[in-house]
This record gives sequence, C-alpha cells and structure tokens, in this order.
Amino acid sequence: MELHGQYGIGRYPSLCTDETCRGGVLRLGVGFSYHVPSENLWSPWVGAGLGFERLKTEFENHSGKTTVTDSGIELLNLQAGIDLALSDVVRVGPYFSAAAGMYLRSTLRRDGQDVLSGDIEQKTVHFWFQPGVRVQFRL
Repeated sequence: MELHGQYGIGRYPSLCTDETCRGGVLRLGVGFSYHVPSENLWSPWVGAGLGFERLKTEFENHSGKTTVTDSGIELLNLQAGIDLALSDVVRVGPYFSAAAGMYLRSTLRRDGQDVLSGDIEQKTVHFWFQPGVRVQFRL
C-alpha cells in the first residue's frame, strides 16, 4: 500500500497566448506496487492506484485576474519502473505512468470572487501519460 502525489506545471495555449498565463495539475492518491524480488541494487516494479486530481489555470488580461479550477477523480493509474536502492529506506529510478481521470466540478473566479461554480454537465474521461524519475521513502 502506498500514498502518492504529483504536481505538474503547465501552459495552456488554448486559453491564453502570453506570459501571464500559468497553471498546474495536482494529483493525490492511494495504490499498491509490487517490486520484483532482486538480490542486486536494481529492482523493477509495477503499480496501480486511484485518487483525486485538480487542474488550476490562472491568467490576467484587461478584465483582471481569472482562475479556472477543475477537480475530480483519477479512475485508474498504472505505473512501471526500476528503482536503484540508495539505502534501506531510499530508492530512486525512472518510471512511466498512464492514468485515466474525470473532472467532476469546475470553478471560475475573477479577482478572487466566484463567478461560476458547479458540477460539470458533460463529463469526459481524459488521459495522462508521463515519464519521470521517482524517489521512494520506505518507512
């Protein structure tokens, strides 16, 4: 059993085209991973989980500062990688993950005030594909 969290920084050219636009994705969840037993420092692993995600985009224009926040569930994420044991507690290594999620709620704020907030009517499944490096602390 494990807890996982990720934060990704993004730009969204479909919403805005200048440098005043920024955003990020926060993903938090629970899951499990299986490490193939190994006698050496390298250990391959696979994992799966589910969780919560939030996509937040901020931009400024002549109307002021606008923030759009979409939040929902991560239906499933699958991961695979290989870890290098730096100690009995710390492991690090490359990984790849694929996830499917669905945003359920959206909020639009302008200059700190809610303009619109509510459930998303036409919910669709979206996907994330991500390579990276992970650090694991075994407690």
